[in-house]
Amino acid sequence: MISSTEIILFLIKLFRKKFMAKQAGAKKIEKGKVTQKAKKAGKKLGALYELAGESFKRKNRFCPKCGPGMYLGKHKDRDVCGKCGYVEMNRK
Repeated sequence: MISSTEIILFLIKLFRKKFMAKQAGAKKIEKGKVTQKAKKAGKKLGALYELAGESFKRKNRFCPKCGPGMYLGKHKDRDVCGKCGYVEMNRK
């Protein structure tokens, strides 16, 4: 006869295998093989600032709705505020 602790341990393992692997950055399980997701390289800090002598200037613009302190993130075709969702489309 199976004890209640064995049933609980089995259910915990089943839960981890089914649901925890689907979270972002988690390992993918494919028919017995465990693979790691490739991580994207973030922007370098030097790409966001412009140094001139002892002063520095931020390259990204401020959000017009939120005001100073909130910057617009640069994407391929748009600039977006992460706080309020303000979007400016870039023209080419």
